[in-house]
Amino acid sequence: MTFTDLGISAPLTHHLVSSMNITSPTSIQEKAIKHLCTSHRDTFIQAQTGSGKTLAYLLPLIQNLATLARTIKETQGSFNRASGLFAVILTPTRELSTQISSVLDTLLHCYHYLVSGIVIGGERKKSEKARLRRGVNILVATPGRLLDHINNTQVLDISRVRWLVLDEGDRLMELGFERDISRIVGLMGLRATKKQDPIPGLPERRMTVLVSATMERDVERLSSLTLKGPAFLSSEGCEREEKEKPSVPAQLRQSYAIVPAKQRLVALAALLKQTFSQSVPKKVIVFFGCADSVAFYFSLLARTPPGSSNTNTSHAPSKFLNETEIFKLYGTLPQPVRSTTLEKFTSLPRGVLFSTDIASRGLDVPNVDLVVEFDPAFAYEDHIHRVGRTARAGRNGQAILFLMPGCEENYTSLLETSTTNLRRQSAEGLLSRGFGTNWEAAATEFQLECERWVLKGEERLELARRGFKSHVRAYATHVGPERGFFDLREMHLGHVAKGFALREAPGRIGGRRCRDTGERRDGRDASRGKSANGKNADAPRGTKRKGERRDEQDDGTVDVEAGRKRMLERAKAMMIDQKDGYNIA
Repeated sequence: MTFTDLGISAPLTHHLVSSMNITSPTSIQEKAIKHLCTSHRDTFIQAQTGSGKTLAYLLPLIQNLATLARTIKETQGSFNRASGLFAVILTPTRELSTQISSVLDTLLHCYHYLVSGIVIGGERKKSEKARLRRGVNILVATPGRLLDHINNTQVLDISRVRWLVLDEGDRLMELGFERDISRIVGLMGLRATKKQDPIPGLPERRMTVLVSATMERDVERLSSLTLKGPAFLSSEGCEREEKEKPSVPAQLRQSYAIVPAKQRLVALAALLKQTFSQSVPKKVIVFFGCADSVAFYFSLLARTPPGSSNTNTSHAPSKFLNETEIFKLYGTLPQPVRSTTLEKFTSLPRGVLFSTDIASRGLDVPNVDLVVEFDPAFAYEDHIHRVGRTARAGRNGQAILFLMPGCEENYTSLLETSTTNLRRQSAEGLLSRGFGTNWEAAATEFQLECERWVLKGEERLELARRGFKSHVRAYATHVGPERGFFDLREMHLGHVAKGFALREAPGRIGGRRCRDTGERRDGRDASRGKSANGKNADAPRGTKRKGERRDEQDDGTVDVEAGRKRMLERAKAMMIDQKDGYNIA
């Protein structure tokens, strides 16, 4: 079956082959393209991640608009960007909007008279208004920004919109866009009713396409809100189910590694070192649980200079990984930096991306060979989306999940529900493949070298401390049904600190008790209400105990700088004879 057989024009089919190297449709593309090219019925498209859902609706959309443009040319003499906005594509994130807009622009090279645009949060509204004033035929947008323009940008005319696509429907609901979408759909219907333009070839009613990888209750609600008598298309050809079981591509090879907390840093380094040991094109995405962890590991393995961790430095080569480019991505980075980072990582044949879950949904980064879940996903469905970044469009791919000994090992029972080829790896295996036969000495030296790097600057030490604290806080946010696999009480803070190249766990983290000492992190004995040294914890704050050092000045204010200097001095002192105090095994 070819794209031409499905109703796609010869020029567009040729463009797919010559510019995008796409020669044949996937299963869901066959069903969706054939249906959407011949019917104007509302449609629900459900298919697993990486199956080609984006082209499944973009190709028939372009084909239908090209047909409309020809009809308008024949009857009115011309068609251009000012002829009207006919299609809107809504996505949950800025990154997905940017990616779809890029694919759309590539497809429109063979239809120069069709013009697309994009409006997303984080960009200048003034520039977006200027583009809308010039006119667009297809608009890609996030719901909040589109609703803002509908209400406040007079030049935006939505009365002619006849194609509405809601991509990543489950994610749209998860991020709380239900109200915005409801308002957008209502305004489109209201304005289309008020303004009836006699445009030849323009359908009388709007067609809505809802695209989602899952069929959850929230998606059901979105479907009832936006679709009327919809057709249901699935890549598996299955009937609509009350609750769809998450699935992963058959060509994905999944494994997990049981790694003690104190070996996590060196185990990740060993895995990446082995992956990039040869000069072959490979792409890797490493998922972390929080932005501070991403920032720390990026700075550590890229060895970024002091002062760069809080700037727009989002990629740098790593000497440890044979000059492989390392990228970082998380939500609080400025939008232009996030967009540039994705574009750069996508364009390179070789690289590693450290990211939060911002890169786990919807984004189509081609040719990802390996996905590493350094921190387990906060919900099993997020795990499915993470590993779905590889093994896309029929390609092979690998994914590995890091788990710690103890209750986390039981998490594999969930993994086995979506795959039959789950393989277990050991920390020793990862370390020996990365550091060689004498891996204990090599891994220990690497760990200590990382700790020395952290201690060379106060900013680096603070970066490690923030990463540690954010990691511990994030660990407690797993969804309720899965929280039993991730028991915070089993966490050994001293060993977890090793994962951030720290010699000891930093101070108080929300007042929680330290597992290895039985004390609260604020130094108070929880059972007696006393401080760790046995003194009365309720003594007046202004009272200076004998032998106790104070970081307060005479006026009672805290001398932060003096405290930081003493902290650095103590940390550096701990490096003396450190090889005798640390054993990676």
